[in-house]
Amino acid sequence: MDRAQFQISADSGKTELTLLERSDAKESKSLVFKISENEMRNLEFKVLVPGRSNVVVTKLILRKIEP
Repeated sequence: MDRAQFQISADSGKTELTLLERSDAKESKSLVFKISENEMRNLEFKVLVPGRSNVVVTKLILRKIEP
């Protein structure tokens, strides 16, 4: 199975955010991360895949989770 690495950064890539939780389903991934209010601008989402891969990103949903 192909593996992909997911990275999220803020401030135009200067601040890498820590992933707090990751759940893997057969056809999707859910990533949970914490950002402060001042980091909410210029978010960058990266998907790093090895050379030849079957990984495809079809959509990205960003949702606020209330505490």
